[in-house]
Amino acid sequence: MCESGLLRIFKIGSPVDADIADWNAVLQEAGRHQVAELLAKMVKQAPEGAVPPEVMASLKKIYSWTFMANVWRARETENVILLLQKAGIRCIVLKGIPLAERLYGDIGVRNSWDIDLLVEEDKLCLAVATLKLDGYLQQKFNVELLLADLEHDIRMEKKTPLGSCWVELHYKYTHRKSQNIAMAEVWERAGSGVFGDGKTPVGELAPLDLVLSLCLHSAGHNFSIFRNVLDVVQAIEVEGSHIDWKEFARIAKRYGISYRVYASLYYAAIMFQAPVPLSVLGDLKPPAYVCNLLAKECLPDTLPQGLSPLTSGVVRNEGVIGYLMASWRKMFPPILRIKSSYHISTFRALFFYPKRLVYLIAKPFGVRKK
Repeated sequence: MCESGLLRIFKIGSPVDADIADWNAVLQEAGRHQVAELLAKMVKQAPEGAVPPEVMASLKKIYSWTFMANVWRARETENVILLLQKAGIRCIVLKGIPLAERLYGDIGVRNSWDIDLLVEEDKLCLAVATLKLDGYLQQKFNVELLLADLEHDIRMEKKTPLGSCWVELHYKYTHRKSQNIAMAEVWERAGSGVFGDGKTPVGELAPLDLVLSLCLHSAGHNFSIFRNVLDVVQAIEVEGSHIDWKEFARIAKRYGISYRVYASLYYAAIMFQAPVPLSVLGDLKPPAYVCNLLAKECLPDTLPQGLSPLTSGVVRNEGVIGYLMASWRKMFPPILRIKSSYHISTFRALFFYPKRLVYLIAKPFGVRKK
């Protein structure tokens, strides 16, 4: 039997048959793993008396708040899409409200804090300038660092009467450790959809890229949130029949993201028996030591808690060599990041490396950094 009541509910598909003894623990787990809204939708369909009324009330309140917040955020998203289109900028909305509609058919079941937009690399500066005209302010903006793959996004904020609206601009659909992703191919495969009232055209990721991006997102968060694993499961169930899985595996390997994709598909398969073709897991299978690490930490009867630093480092950096290189970059960051972080010239930034080396050597002997 599963140790987690929340996991039992989602595996069985019903809160009635899960035999929950401690609903408070389930609510806490649902909040931490960001699936309270999905749980609310399941509980709503349960027979009267099957779920304690106070639990029903709490979940209903959470769902209602998320639904109303997403309705407001959907209006802002539509406004941003139209602004960018008028400036001649194609965009794709990542995750958030479109993902909730595409995978779950309900914008209220997936909470969202910002608007993630994918734009073409050569349009980043124009996109920033366009949003500034609408009142968005730069909170984290350095196109040079972003294009050098030293940053993940450009964050912008607009104050509104209902609160702050955050927009994150990306030119890749994942973080900087995936430098081999051919975004020209992604844009070529992308389809077209509609947003909001059904009259606002917007790009959308092809099924293959949607599953790839969600796998990378789950791995990027170190499999610590149940919702991310569930997104992968749902994407496979909804879009899996439209994917050429041989091509999927080939692209994942060519993009240099096979370890992360394998780990995400592995988690989806062992937790929910997601219809992942065995041939794909075979094609993407990493070395035996990585498989052994995952088998020990990705357990089918426990909620994701996050991988250990070693396993996470190896998976997210595509092997031991990548992990060591990432650790080296962390200790000795690229000069462009040093210049940006400390606002200093290239000449002064060069002195960072010998100082850092002296500190690392002296640290084991108890010398503190000044």
